[in-house]
Amino acid sequence: MYVLIVILIVMLNSSDVMSLLMYRIGLEPTIYFFIVTFFIFLLSILKNKKMSINSFFLIIILTIYLIAQFIHAFSRDVFFVSSLSTVTGFLALYSIFHLIRNYSINKLILIIYHVTLVSIVLLTSLDLLNVLIGGGSLAILTQNNLCMIGISVCVCNMYAPVIQLNKKQLNFINCLFVLFIIEIFLSVEFSRGYVRLQYKSLIVSFISLVVLFFLYRFKDKLPKFSVRSLGFLNIMTVIIFFILAVFFFNVVYDEIIPYLPRAGSGMIRFEVAKTMTDELFSGSGYLFGFGSGASEKKFVISYYKNIVDYGIHSGLMGFFYDNGVVGLLMLLTFILKGISVFKSRNVGEILIPNNYRMLSSMILIFLIAVWIYYNSVYVMAIPSYIPYYFFQTPIFILLFDFLSKTISFTKVH
Repeated sequence: MYVLIVILIVMLNSSDVMSLLMYRIGLEPTIYFFIVTFFIFLLSILKNKKMSINSFFLIIILTIYLIAQFIHAFSRDVFFVSSLSTVTGFLALYSIFHLIRNYSINKLILIIYHVTLVSIVLLTSLDLLNVLIGGGSLAILTQNNLCMIGISVCVCNMYAPVIQLNKKQLNFINCLFVLFIIEIFLSVEFSRGYVRLQYKSLIVSFISLVVLFFLYRFKDKLPKFSVRSLGFLNIMTVIIFFILAVFFFNVVYDEIIPYLPRAGSGMIRFEVAKTMTDELFSGSGYLFGFGSGASEKKFVISYYKNIVDYGIHSGLMGFFYDNGVVGLLMLLTFILKGISVFKSRNVGEILIPNNYRMLSSMILIFLIAVWIYYNSVYVMAIPSYIPYYFFQTPIFILLFDFLSKTISFTKVH
Protein backbone atom coordinates (compact mmCIF):
# COMPACT_ATOMS: atom_id res chain seq x y z
CA MET A 1 0.00 0.00 0.00
CA TYR A 2 2.85 2.40 0.87
CA VAL A 3 4.51 1.87 -2.52
CA LEU A 4 1.19 2.50 -4.29
CA ILE A 5 0.66 5.75 -2.37
CA VAL A 6 4.17 6.97 -3.25
CA ILE A 7 3.69 6.12 -6.95
CA LEU A 8 0.31 7.89 -7.13
CA ILE A 9 1.66 10.99 -5.35
CA VAL A 10 4.69 11.09 -7.69
CA MET A 11 2.37 10.90 -10.71
CA LEU A 12 0.57 14.00 -9.47
CA ASN A 13 3.76 15.68 -8.32
CA SER A 14 5.22 15.29 -11.82
CA SER A 15 2.06 16.41 -13.62
CA ASP A 16 4.12 18.59 -15.98
CA VAL A 17 6.18 15.78 -17.51
CA MET A 18 3.24 13.37 -17.26
CA SER A 19 1.12 15.84 -19.26
CA LEU A 20 3.77 16.05 -21.98
CA LEU A 21 3.98 12.25 -22.01
CA MET A 22 0.19 12.00 -22.42
CA TYR A 23 0.30 14.47 -25.32
CA ARG A 24 3.13 12.47 -26.90
CA ILE A 25 1.09 9.24 -26.93
CA GLY A 26 -2.08 11.02 -28.03
CA LEU A 27 -4.08 11.07 -24.77
CA GLU A 28 -5.76 13.98 -23.00
CA PRO A 29 -3.73 14.74 -19.78
CA THR A 30 -6.90 15.57 -17.83
CA ILE A 31 -7.98 11.92 -18.14
CA TYR A 32 -4.80 10.67 -16.43
CA PHE A 33 -5.08 13.51 -13.89
CA PHE A 34 -8.65 12.59 -12.98
CA ILE A 35 -7.95 8.82 -12.74
CA VAL A 36 -4.91 9.24 -10.46
CA THR A 37 -6.78 11.77 -8.29
CA PHE A 38 -9.77 9.43 -8.03
CA PHE A 39 -7.55 6.59 -6.78
CA ILE A 40 -5.94 8.86 -4.16
CA PHE A 41 -9.42 10.01 -3.11
CA LEU A 42 -10.51 6.36 -2.64
CA LEU A 43 -7.36 5.59 -0.65
CA SER A 44 -7.95 8.62 1.57
CA ILE A 45 -11.49 7.43 2.32
CA LEU A 46 -10.36 3.84 2.99
CA LYS A 47 -7.47 4.94 5.24
CA ASN A 48 -9.58 7.45 7.22
CA LYS A 49 -13.05 5.95 7.53
CA LYS A 50 -13.94 8.07 10.55
CA MET A 51 -14.78 11.67 9.79
CA SER A 52 -15.41 14.54 12.17
CA ILE A 53 -18.49 16.76 11.87
CA ASN A 54 -16.29 19.70 10.86
CA SER A 55 -14.64 17.67 8.08
CA PHE A 56 -18.04 16.48 6.86
CA PHE A 57 -19.41 20.01 6.60
CA LEU A 58 -16.19 21.16 4.94
CA ILE A 59 -16.65 18.51 2.23
CA ILE A 60 -20.29 19.54 1.72
CA ILE A 61 -19.38 23.23 1.41
CA LEU A 62 -16.45 22.51 -0.91
CA THR A 63 -18.58 20.19 -3.09
CA ILE A 64 -21.38 22.75 -3.42
CA TYR A 65 -18.86 25.47 -4.24
CA LEU A 66 -17.08 23.38 -6.92
CA ILE A 67 -20.36 22.31 -8.54
CA ALA A 68 -21.52 25.94 -8.60
CA GLN A 69 -18.23 27.06 -10.14
CA PHE A 70 -18.40 24.25 -12.69
CA ILE A 71 -21.92 25.28 -13.73
CA HIS A 72 -20.86 28.94 -13.75
CA ALA A 73 -17.98 28.09 -16.11
CA PHE A 74 -20.26 26.00 -18.34
CA SER A 75 -22.68 28.93 -18.66
CA ARG A 76 -19.80 31.08 -19.90
CA ASP A 77 -18.77 28.50 -22.55
CA VAL A 78 -15.53 27.55 -20.79
CA PHE A 79 -13.98 24.47 -22.37
CA PHE A 80 -15.26 21.41 -20.44
CA VAL A 81 -11.82 19.80 -20.08
CA SER A 82 -10.33 23.03 -18.67
CA SER A 83 -13.07 23.27 -16.06
CA LEU A 84 -12.72 19.56 -15.19
CA SER A 85 -8.96 19.97 -14.74
CA THR A 86 -9.45 22.80 -12.23
CA VAL A 87 -12.11 20.93 -10.25
CA THR A 88 -9.94 17.79 -10.26
CA GLY A 89 -7.07 19.88 -8.88
CA PHE A 90 -9.22 20.91 -5.90
CA LEU A 91 -10.24 17.26 -5.38
CA ALA A 92 -6.57 16.23 -5.48
CA LEU A 93 -5.69 18.87 -2.87
CA TYR A 94 -8.38 17.64 -0.50
CA SER A 95 -7.60 13.95 -1.12
CA ILE A 96 -3.89 14.31 -0.33
CA PHE A 97 -4.57 16.33 2.83
CA HIS A 98 -7.23 13.84 3.94
CA LEU A 99 -4.90 10.90 3.20
CA ILE A 100 -1.99 12.20 5.31
CA ARG A 101 -3.86 14.02 8.08
CA ASN A 102 -3.29 11.20 10.60
CA TYR A 103 0.20 10.28 9.41
CA SER A 104 2.96 10.41 11.99
CA ILE A 105 6.01 12.63 11.55
CA ASN A 106 8.14 9.57 10.84
CA LYS A 107 5.85 8.38 8.07
CA LEU A 108 5.57 11.86 6.56
CA ILE A 109 9.35 12.34 6.31
CA LEU A 110 9.69 8.92 4.69
CA ILE A 111 7.04 9.79 2.09
CA ILE A 112 8.72 13.15 1.47
CA TYR A 113 12.04 11.33 1.04
CA HIS A 114 10.73 8.71 -1.39
CA VAL A 115 8.52 11.10 -3.40
CA THR A 116 11.48 13.47 -3.79
CA LEU A 117 13.84 10.65 -4.72
CA VAL A 118 11.52 9.12 -7.32
CA SER A 119 10.68 12.58 -8.72
CA ILE A 120 14.39 13.32 -9.26
CA VAL A 121 14.92 9.99 -11.02
CA LEU A 122 11.78 10.45 -13.15
CA LEU A 123 12.60 14.00 -14.23
CA THR A 124 16.26 13.20 -15.00
CA SER A 125 15.43 10.01 -16.88
CA LEU A 126 12.70 11.55 -19.01
CA ASP A 127 14.88 14.55 -19.87
CA LEU A 128 17.75 12.31 -20.98
CA LEU A 129 15.40 9.99 -22.86
CA ASN A 130 13.70 12.87 -24.63
CA VAL A 131 17.06 14.22 -25.78
CA LEU A 132 18.19 10.78 -27.00
CA ILE A 133 15.07 10.22 -29.11
CA GLY A 134 15.35 13.69 -30.62
CA GLY A 135 12.51 15.32 -28.72
CA GLY A 136 14.68 18.12 -27.32
CA SER A 137 15.65 19.18 -23.82
CA LEU A 138 13.16 19.31 -20.93
CA ALA A 139 15.46 21.60 -18.94
CA ILE A 140 12.77 24.28 -18.53
CA LEU A 141 10.63 21.74 -16.67
CA THR A 142 13.49 20.43 -14.55
CA GLN A 143 14.58 23.97 -13.61
CA ASN A 144 11.05 24.88 -12.51
CA ASN A 145 11.00 21.76 -10.30
CA LEU A 146 14.42 22.44 -8.80
CA CYS A 147 13.43 24.79 -5.96
CA MET A 148 10.78 22.61 -4.32
CA ILE A 149 12.91 19.48 -4.74
CA GLY A 150 15.85 21.33 -3.17
CA ILE A 151 13.73 22.37 -0.17
CA SER A 152 12.58 18.75 0.26
CA VAL A 153 16.17 17.45 0.21
CA CYS A 154 17.19 20.10 2.75
CA VAL A 155 14.28 19.23 5.07
CA CYS A 156 15.26 15.53 4.94
CA ASN A 157 18.84 16.45 5.97
CA MET A 158 17.81 18.97 8.62
CA TYR A 159 15.44 16.65 10.48
CA ALA A 160 17.44 13.43 10.06
CA PRO A 161 19.08 13.78 13.52
CA VAL A 162 15.72 13.47 15.29
CA ILE A 163 13.74 11.33 12.82
CA GLN A 164 14.40 7.90 11.29
CA LEU A 165 16.53 8.76 8.24
CA ASN A 166 19.95 7.12 8.26
CA LYS A 167 23.20 8.38 6.79
CA LYS A 168 23.06 5.99 3.84
CA GLN A 169 19.64 7.29 2.79
CA LEU A 170 20.79 10.90 3.09
CA ASN A 171 23.98 10.32 1.10
CA PHE A 172 21.98 8.65 -1.65
CA ILE A 173 19.43 11.43 -2.09
CA ASN A 174 22.13 14.14 -1.75
CA CYS A 175 24.17 12.53 -4.53
CA LEU A 176 21.06 12.27 -6.72
CA PHE A 177 20.25 15.94 -6.09
CA VAL A 178 23.78 17.02 -7.11
CA LEU A 179 23.53 14.88 -10.27
CA PHE A 180 20.11 16.43 -10.95
CA ILE A 181 21.62 19.93 -10.87
CA ILE A 182 24.50 18.89 -13.12
CA GLU A 183 22.08 17.26 -15.56
CA ILE A 184 20.03 20.47 -15.77
CA PHE A 185 23.04 22.55 -16.85
CA LEU A 186 24.25 19.86 -19.26
CA SER A 187 20.76 19.62 -20.78
CA VAL A 188 20.68 23.40 -21.34
CA GLU A 189 24.21 23.36 -22.78
CA PHE A 190 23.53 20.55 -25.25
CA SER A 191 20.20 22.06 -26.34
CA ARG A 192 22.31 24.42 -28.52
CA GLY A 193 20.35 27.51 -27.64
CA TYR A 194 16.85 26.02 -27.91
CA VAL A 195 16.49 26.07 -24.12
CA ARG A 196 17.72 28.90 -21.90
CA LEU A 197 18.49 29.09 -18.21
CA GLN A 198 15.44 29.99 -16.11
CA TYR A 199 17.04 32.61 -13.87
CA LYS A 200 13.87 33.19 -11.83
CA SER A 201 13.95 29.52 -10.79
CA LEU A 202 17.72 29.12 -10.42
CA ILE A 203 18.13 32.25 -8.29
CA VAL A 204 15.23 31.39 -5.99
CA SER A 205 16.53 27.80 -5.71
CA PHE A 206 19.98 29.08 -4.71
CA ILE A 207 18.49 31.57 -2.22
CA SER A 208 16.37 28.76 -0.74
CA LEU A 209 19.38 26.53 -0.15
CA VAL A 210 21.33 29.40 1.46
CA VAL A 211 18.42 30.47 3.69
CA LEU A 212 17.74 26.91 4.86
CA PHE A 213 21.44 26.32 5.55
CA PHE A 214 21.69 29.39 7.77
CA LEU A 215 18.40 28.63 9.51
CA TYR A 216 19.65 25.16 10.42
CA ARG A 217 23.15 26.36 11.29
CA PHE A 218 21.80 28.96 13.74
CA LYS A 219 18.67 27.12 14.92
CA ASP A 220 19.86 27.32 18.53
CA LYS A 221 20.07 31.10 18.22
CA LEU A 222 16.50 31.53 16.97
CA PRO A 223 14.07 33.17 19.43
CA LYS A 224 11.90 30.82 21.47
CA PHE A 225 8.12 31.11 21.31
CA SER A 226 5.24 29.10 22.68
CA VAL A 227 3.09 27.13 20.23
CA ARG A 228 0.26 29.65 20.64
CA SER A 229 2.58 32.58 19.88
CA LEU A 230 4.02 30.79 16.85
CA GLY A 231 0.54 30.14 15.49
CA PHE A 232 -0.29 33.85 15.72
CA LEU A 233 3.11 34.81 14.26
CA ASN A 234 2.62 32.46 11.31
CA ILE A 235 -0.83 33.88 10.53
CA MET A 236 0.32 37.50 10.66
CA THR A 237 3.38 36.75 8.51
CA VAL A 238 1.36 35.05 5.76
CA ILE A 239 -1.18 37.90 5.74
CA ILE A 240 1.72 40.34 5.34
CA PHE A 241 3.10 38.23 2.47
CA PHE A 242 -0.25 38.39 0.67
CA ILE A 243 -0.40 42.17 1.17
CA LEU A 244 3.16 42.51 -0.15
CA ALA A 245 2.24 40.37 -3.17
CA VAL A 246 -0.58 42.79 -4.00
CA PHE A 247 1.73 45.77 -3.44
CA PHE A 248 4.37 44.13 -5.64
CA PHE A 249 1.84 43.76 -8.46
CA ASN A 250 0.40 47.26 -8.25
CA VAL A 251 3.53 49.32 -7.62
CA VAL A 252 6.94 47.65 -7.61
CA TYR A 253 6.40 45.47 -10.67
CA ASP A 254 5.46 48.48 -12.74
CA GLU A 255 8.54 50.45 -11.66
CA ILE A 256 11.25 47.75 -11.69
CA ILE A 257 10.42 45.59 -14.71
CA PRO A 258 11.34 48.16 -17.40
CA TYR A 259 14.93 48.31 -16.08
CA LEU A 260 15.50 44.53 -15.98
CA PRO A 261 16.68 42.18 -18.77
CA ARG A 262 13.83 40.65 -20.80
CA ALA A 263 11.63 43.56 -19.71
CA GLY A 264 9.29 42.75 -22.57
CA SER A 265 8.31 39.43 -21.02
CA GLY A 266 7.76 41.04 -17.62
CA MET A 267 5.66 43.87 -18.98
CA ILE A 268 3.51 41.50 -21.04
CA ARG A 269 2.79 39.50 -17.88
CA PHE A 270 1.91 42.70 -16.07
CA GLU A 271 -0.41 43.82 -18.88
CA VAL A 272 -2.15 40.41 -18.90
CA ALA A 273 -2.67 40.54 -15.13
CA LYS A 274 -3.97 44.10 -15.41
CA THR A 275 -6.39 43.05 -18.17
CA MET A 276 -7.66 40.16 -16.04
CA THR A 277 -8.20 42.50 -13.08
CA ASP A 278 -10.05 45.02 -15.25
CA GLU A 279 -12.37 42.28 -16.54
CA LEU A 280 -13.10 41.08 -13.01
CA PHE A 281 -13.93 44.52 -11.62
CA SER A 282 -15.86 45.71 -14.66
CA GLY A 283 -18.93 43.83 -13.39
CA SER A 284 -19.81 41.41 -10.59
CA GLY A 285 -17.11 38.92 -11.58
CA TYR A 286 -14.82 40.01 -8.75
CA LEU A 287 -16.98 38.17 -6.18
CA PHE A 288 -16.97 34.61 -7.57
CA GLY A 289 -14.79 34.96 -10.66
CA PHE A 290 -15.77 33.53 -14.04
CA GLY A 291 -15.86 29.85 -13.11
CA SER A 292 -13.45 26.92 -12.94
CA GLY A 293 -10.98 26.95 -15.83
CA ALA A 294 -12.05 30.35 -17.18
CA SER A 295 -8.42 31.51 -17.14
CA GLU A 296 -7.70 29.17 -20.07
CA LYS A 297 -8.39 32.00 -22.52
CA LYS A 298 -5.88 34.21 -24.30
CA PHE A 299 -6.03 37.84 -23.19
CA VAL A 300 -5.80 40.54 -25.83
CA ILE A 301 -3.44 43.32 -24.78
CA SER A 302 -1.82 46.37 -26.34
CA TYR A 303 1.96 46.22 -26.16
CA TYR A 304 4.18 48.86 -27.80
CA LYS A 305 1.31 49.75 -30.18
CA ASN A 306 0.91 46.07 -31.16
CA ILE A 307 -2.16 43.98 -30.35
CA VAL A 308 -1.14 40.54 -29.03
CA ASP A 309 -2.89 37.72 -27.21
CA TYR A 310 -1.20 36.06 -24.28
CA GLY A 311 -2.03 33.41 -21.69
CA ILE A 312 -1.76 33.71 -17.90
CA HIS A 313 1.64 33.74 -16.22
CA SER A 314 0.48 34.07 -12.62
CA GLY A 315 -1.11 31.25 -10.68
CA LEU A 316 -2.65 33.62 -8.15
CA MET A 317 -4.14 35.84 -10.87
CA GLY A 318 -5.49 32.73 -12.66
CA PHE A 319 -7.01 31.52 -9.40
CA PHE A 320 -8.48 34.99 -8.75
CA TYR A 321 -9.90 35.15 -12.28
CA ASP A 322 -11.58 31.74 -11.86
CA ASN A 323 -12.80 32.12 -8.28
CA GLY A 324 -12.93 35.82 -7.45
CA VAL A 325 -12.50 37.40 -4.03
CA VAL A 326 -14.51 34.63 -2.33
CA GLY A 327 -12.25 31.91 -3.74
CA LEU A 328 -9.10 33.85 -2.85
CA LEU A 329 -10.33 34.30 0.73
CA MET A 330 -11.09 30.57 0.90
CA LEU A 331 -7.53 29.81 -0.25
CA LEU A 332 -6.08 32.22 2.33
CA THR A 333 -8.29 30.72 5.07
CA PHE A 334 -7.17 27.22 4.09
CA ILE A 335 -3.49 28.20 4.39
CA LEU A 336 -4.02 30.06 7.66
CA LYS A 337 -5.94 27.14 9.15
CA GLY A 338 -3.06 24.84 8.28
CA ILE A 339 -0.43 26.97 10.04
CA SER A 340 -2.52 28.19 13.00
CA VAL A 341 -1.26 25.62 15.51
CA PHE A 342 -2.35 26.88 18.92
CA LYS A 343 -2.00 23.77 21.06
CA SER A 344 1.08 21.69 21.86
CA ARG A 345 0.57 17.99 21.18
CA ASN A 346 2.67 14.98 22.14
CA VAL A 347 1.58 11.87 20.25
CA GLY A 348 4.09 9.60 21.97
CA GLU A 349 5.87 8.57 18.78
CA ILE A 350 8.77 11.04 18.99
CA LEU A 351 9.71 14.16 20.89
CA ILE A 352 11.05 16.93 18.68
CA PRO A 353 13.68 19.09 20.47
CA ASN A 354 12.52 22.58 21.38
CA ASN A 355 15.07 24.31 19.14
CA TYR A 356 13.34 22.74 16.12
CA ARG A 357 10.04 24.46 16.85
CA MET A 358 11.06 27.91 15.66
CA LEU A 359 13.10 26.30 12.86
CA SER A 360 9.97 24.53 11.58
CA SER A 361 7.98 27.74 11.79
CA MET A 362 10.60 29.72 9.85
CA ILE A 363 10.86 27.05 7.13
CA LEU A 364 7.07 26.86 6.87
CA ILE A 365 6.79 30.62 6.37
CA PHE A 366 9.65 30.55 3.86
CA LEU A 367 7.96 27.70 1.98
CA ILE A 368 4.74 29.72 1.66
CA ALA A 369 6.74 32.80 0.57
CA VAL A 370 8.39 30.74 -2.20
CA TRP A 371 4.97 29.47 -3.31
CA ILE A 372 3.56 33.02 -3.40
CA TYR A 373 6.57 34.22 -5.40
CA TYR A 374 6.28 31.47 -8.00
CA ASN A 375 2.56 32.03 -8.40
CA SER A 376 3.10 35.76 -8.82
CA VAL A 377 5.42 35.35 -11.83
CA TYR A 378 4.50 31.83 -12.97
CA VAL A 379 1.91 29.08 -12.47
CA MET A 380 3.01 26.27 -10.18
CA ALA A 381 1.57 23.98 -7.51
CA ILE A 382 -2.00 25.26 -7.87
CA PRO A 383 -5.27 23.94 -9.41
CA SER A 384 -5.45 25.31 -12.93
CA TYR A 385 -7.10 24.80 -16.33
CA ILE A 386 -4.47 22.22 -17.36
CA PRO A 387 -2.97 19.45 -15.16
CA TYR A 388 0.52 20.63 -16.15
CA TYR A 389 0.49 23.44 -13.58
CA PHE A 390 -0.32 21.11 -10.69
CA PHE A 391 3.31 19.95 -10.55
CA GLN A 392 5.01 20.03 -7.12
CA THR A 393 1.66 20.52 -5.34
CA PRO A 394 1.84 17.16 -3.49
CA ILE A 395 5.39 17.77 -2.21
CA PHE A 396 4.32 21.25 -1.10
CA ILE A 397 1.39 19.72 0.83
CA LEU A 398 3.62 17.05 2.39
CA LEU A 399 6.18 19.63 3.53
CA PHE A 400 3.39 21.93 4.75
CA ASP A 401 1.82 19.17 6.86
CA PHE A 402 5.17 17.86 8.15
CA LEU A 403 6.38 21.28 9.30
CA SER A 404 3.04 22.08 10.95
CA LYS A 405 3.16 18.82 12.88
CA THR A 406 6.77 19.29 14.00
CA ILE A 407 5.70 22.60 15.53
CA SER A 408 2.71 21.19 17.39
CA PHE A 409 4.35 17.90 18.38
CA THR A 410 7.15 19.74 20.14
CA LYS A 411 6.62 19.70 23.90
CA VAL A 412 7.64 22.55 26.20
CA HIS A 413 9.81 21.55 29.15
